[in-house]
Amino acid sequence: MTKQWLKAAPERLVLAFQNREIGNGRALLERLLCDDRMRFAWKEIAPHVQDDQQWIEVWSAIVYAKRKSNQAGRLRKRRSDERDVYRVLANKFSTLAKGIENGPLDVLAYELFPQDVLEALHVRQRSDVGRILSCWPGASELLRGLEMRALMLADDAMSKPRADDRGSGNVAARTFVWYLGQDFHTMFGQQMLGTLARITEVTFNSDEGFNRSFVQSALSGCIAKRGGVILR
Repeated sequence: MTKQWLKAAPERLVLAFQNREIGNGRALLERLLCDDRMRFAWKEIAPHVQDDQQWIEVWSAIVYAKRKSNQAGRLRKRRSDERDVYRVLANKFSTLAKGIENGPLDVLAYELFPQDVLEALHVRQRSDVGRILSCWPGASELLRGLEMRALMLADDAMSKPRADDRGSGNVAARTFVWYLGQDFHTMFGQQMLGTLARITEVTFNSDEGFNRSFVQSALSGCIAKRGGVILR
């Protein structure tokens, strides 16, 4: 059940969430639109936003910064540890696929769609979805697809560069601040330290102390290099 939207939450982003214009990152967007810590952040951003499209650009900047932070966080892990995690997941997917294959749980993918997805597709009956595509994978096939994907990521983990140990503190959060701060500066002519702190706190769903001083340190402690970030 959807939480109560903040009064200060941008109407354009609320609408994008409700209409399922946003695919990836829906849980994060909902948190940003509902968490009381974001009330002043949205109020600070609002006067600088020129139109509805720019609200979408703000969300895109947050998603981009989060993706970059995920990459930075993974680089902190030992490559062999990351490989082993994906291999364990692959085995679990394989076991689940074998367990449900040809049984009552091995339903077609669209049969698993929740009601709000059906409404977004403008279909009256679940069986109508089956006519959108002539062929749908079953649940066991999807699990085997996830198994193959996990094995591929396990192989990829060993080809990644080793972690740069010069970083300190929460490297993922610092990277998030750095990228989002640069985008805010481009869009609004300022980095909005307090707002960056609140967005980071809610994005990482933490009270770890991502305050203005953390943000200022992250912004001054990173340099761009070949499209990536090195934390001093």
